[in-house]
Amino acid sequence: MSVKRRFAEPVWPNAGVEAAYRDKLQTIVRAMAEDMQDAIRRVWKDNGMGLDAAPRYAAGVMFRYGSLVLLLHRTDGLGWAWPGGGVDDGETFLQAVQRECREEMDHDPTHLADHFSVLDVQNDYGVGYVTYECPLAATFVPKLNSEHDAYMWVPAQLALEKLHLHPGVRDTLIEYCSQREIPVQYPLTHDAKMMRPKPPSMSVLLQRAMNKWGTTWTKRIERMSDSFARDFATQNRNATERAMRSKLAKAGFTVKFKTTKASVSVFDAVIAENVGLIKSIPQKYLTDVQGLVWRSVMAGSDMKTLSEQLQEKYGIAWRRASLIAKDQINKAKAAIERGRRLEVGITRARWLHSHAGVEPRPTHVKAGADGVVYEVAKGWWDPAVQKYIWPSTEVGCRCTDCAEIPGFS
Repeated sequence: MSVKRRFAEPVWPNAGVEAAYRDKLQTIVRAMAEDMQDAIRRVWKDNGMGLDAAPRYAAGVMFRYGSLVLLLHRTDGLGWAWPGGGVDDGETFLQAVQRECREEMDHDPTHLADHFSVLDVQNDYGVGYVTYECPLAATFVPKLNSEHDAYMWVPAQLALEKLHLHPGVRDTLIEYCSQREIPVQYPLTHDAKMMRPKPPSMSVLLQRAMNKWGTTWTKRIERMSDSFARDFATQNRNATERAMRSKLAKAGFTVKFKTTKASVSVFDAVIAENVGLIKSIPQKYLTDVQGLVWRSVMAGSDMKTLSEQLQEKYGIAWRRASLIAKDQINKAKAAIERGRRLEVGITRARWLHSHAGVEPRPTHVKAGADGVVYEVAKGWWDPAVQKYIWPSTEVGCRCTDCAEIPGFS
């Protein structure tokens, strides 16, 4: 006696959700790449023969609590200094200080803008540098990024007598103490001229620029990754469930999905995997670019050649974002569909090969051709990888399946 089986039509990943996800990822990659190129151009002239030794303008801030001032210890060997750095195009000195404080120590001084006053203005090494003073009602604990490895609240006169200070900071503190008639003894080892470092080398400047880029972009993407992933997972879940209801209804099987502990768990797992991939984008790009930049320095390449190579790396990152989008839309659809099937009592499905992969897996092609039926909860044993899998769960797999309607076997 033959066994009759009825299968629903397959549910395919939603192309609109994939396109929206891909576009968002590519927007991020484009902005990252452009920012990296700008950072490198600041320290490497177009002819590749010299350096822009520092930004043209810079700014810092002396946070002061009573007699104590805040100093951060720089990891580039230039000693203790204020929070601060270069002024970006279109920024005011004050805006630069506020941005640098957020980046370097995760402290937002925007609400203190009215308390900032200009303490000192310098022009040294071709850099116009403005230092602000900001009195505080209490100290705070800065959360340092990779540009600094220590901090301290210290009396200004003690800093001058005991610490290896950045030259510009030393000059400003000397002026600060003299204006307030604070007595200071200057040890010979801390003579201001003796403390002047040599201009940093190309490798130091480039490493500094790339470290700052990495810290900035890692934080930016960490801040937006959860909401980005949650939005994608919501759109994917809604599209998948709509398609499932439609296909099952055509096969005579009406369902109404409800929020359950299992469906929430699947949804959270989709978000978690997505967040991890989004966070990996700047880290992978930074690793690729660092290797490229150091090879260019060793080979004596010019900025034009390096820019072309950076564009190539951007293209690789762009394609990786596209692959992430396609892979995630497939995996998320499969996970959501599998969870909902088990909730409504669909326990078996038939494998379908999509013929969409660039390099089809022979075992997947054969499974589709043979109409392999597998247990939804367990998956299908793939002899090529020696484990149970589901359609779309292996990287690059575009396969899907058809749900077997209960009661027709």
